[in-house]
Amino acid sequence: MKNKLSSLYKPPIVMIIVGILGLVIKYSVNLTGSKELLSNVSEEIFIAIFISGLLALTVDTYFKRLLSRDVFEAALGYVLPDSLKDDIRWILDTNFISPKSYIKFDLAKHDTNTVDITVSMERYIKNIGKKSQKYKTQLGVDDFGQSSISICSMEHSGIVYSNNGVLVKGGEIYAETQEIDLEPGQEVKILYKFTIRKRHNDEFFWFFNSHTEEIILNLNIDNSLYDTNVNFATVATHSSSKLHFSQSYLFRGSLLATQPIHIRWWPKHVSV
Repeated sequence: MKNKLSSLYKPPIVMIIVGILGLVIKYSVNLTGSKELLSNVSEEIFIAIFISGLLALTVDTYFKRLLSRDVFEAALGYVLPDSLKDDIRWILDTNFISPKSYIKFDLAKHDTNTVDITVSMERYIKNIGKKSQKYKTQLGVDDFGQSSISICSMEHSGIVYSNNGVLVKGGEIYAETQEIDLEPGQEVKILYKFTIRKRHNDEFFWFFNSHTEEIILNLNIDNSLYDTNVNFATVATHSSSKLHFSQSYLFRGSLLATQPIHIRWWPKHVSV
């Protein structure tokens, strides 16, 4: 991508430099009184080269990108119904993506009817946009009276930003960090850890706020007590598999921000 951009900008930049150098030489010669060395025609040529380079660098580049985007949207819009067009634009406008996420899901029996779940997560977010973007880490967890958030933080350029306390609102507990400026191509590392109490025959849904490409999910559940099922709710091209002789799952593909990870568990003696 970087090489593509540099090849796109090199010709216009060279034209601008040539135009500026030509004009500098022209007026330098005029100051020495040797006007006959460069004619007015040459001056107009250098001005034309400068203006052409400037237009190629700004207006031409902008409209080429705009045209390619419009053609792509028009092509999709032609074959897709109106109800899906906003979803396509939403995906096209994506600024953040997670190249990799690590999740540890611990389930421990609390009593005969409930279990305690602790989720630990390490996640990486990358700015894939064309300009600097504001970013902050946010975490919301359903509050059933026994929920807690112990970690909600992010690390960028060697600086760790911790959450500013935990709030209770609208049936959930919530934490967030301060905003930072994330430049194009830069990544931020995110850490989460929270605990929630659920029934011994229940399920857990987790939604990310950024599209995700790869997930490694490790379950720590007593196989002698519970059966489990894991589903990455996406219909896009992807690959998900359970790693042999473990409770680990590997997902590769595209899990959109609106698509959940679904974990289901139930006691061994209960049929589902």
